[in-house]
Amino acid sequence: MTFILTHRCNFRCDYCNIPDAAGDEMSEAEFCNAIDELEAAGMARAGFSGGEALLRPDAIRIIAHAKRRGSRRR
Repeated sequence: MTFILTHRCNFRCDYCNIPDAAGDEMSEAEFCNAIDELEAAGMARAGFSGGEALLRPDAIRIIAHAKRRGSRRR
């Protein structure tokens, strides 16, 4: 499963329209709940992307939550 943490980006590349899709984002709690539900349904690995995912101050906590729940990046 790939989680798009944000569409925000600090670049405006001519070929990319991801920042144009920026809008409401899920909260940290919503991401963690989604990870829990998908893990219970058998999700084996999680990936994290975005525009620039690390623009979210809570990105590391969300990724750490997935790791604690057993998701592995392969």
